[in-house]
This record gives sequence, structure tokens and C-alpha cells, in this order.
Amino acid sequence: MDGDKIVGFAGSGTGRYVLATGTAAAYLHKAFSYAVHSTGFNQFVVDVTVQ
Repeated sequence: MDGDKIVGFAGSGTGRYVLATGTAAAYLHKAFSYAVHSTGFNQFVVDVTVQ
């Protein structure tokens, strides 16, 4: 924080694909992790890794 203002954010988590059709069907029941962080005003990056 900068004074009373928030200047960025970050987060992470995990999940599992429980529904997938067509070419994405290869991901069915696979786990994934993600990380998200801010890069600027109204901008952010999400990185997803499939295990």
C-alpha cells in the first residue's frame, strides 16, 4: 500500500478441470495451478500450469 491506496495485488490457487469438450477433452480431470498479479493500472497477468 502507498498511504491509503492499494498499488497492486497478487494471488494463487489450484483447481481441476471437471468439464471439457472437443479438443479440450484432453484436460478432463487434470489438475492445474494458477498465479495472478497486477502489472499496472487495470492490467494483470494470469499464469496457468496444468499438472
